[in-house]
Amino acid sequence: MARTDEQMNLRLPDGMRDRVRAEAKANGRSMNAEVIARLEASFQPRFDVPEEIQKMREQFQQMVMDVSDLRRALVKREADLSQARADTDKAMGIAKGRKRQSARS
Repeated sequence: MARTDEQMNLRLPDGMRDRVRAEAKANGRSMNAEVIARLEASFQPRFDVPEEIQKMREQFQQMVMDVSDLRRALVKREADLSQARADTDKAMGIAKGRKRQSARS
């Protein structure tokens, strides 16, 4: 800290000095640097929570629509598969009937 930097006396609640000292040590800096870093961080612009929530809401709604589309597609595929099985069973039944008739003849 340069001699031209602004100085300020500060009253801290009980235990705050020890907490600042411990955090400064954990972060590898002086207590002064720790306090300045934390103050600087508090002045940084924060993201707009409502905007972020709106984006998440829109993404969620899109996912719900996607799941709904997938469910409809699955139901259609299942119906197509059931129809294909019925058609196959019918065709096999006709073929079996012809084999029986030709075997009788």
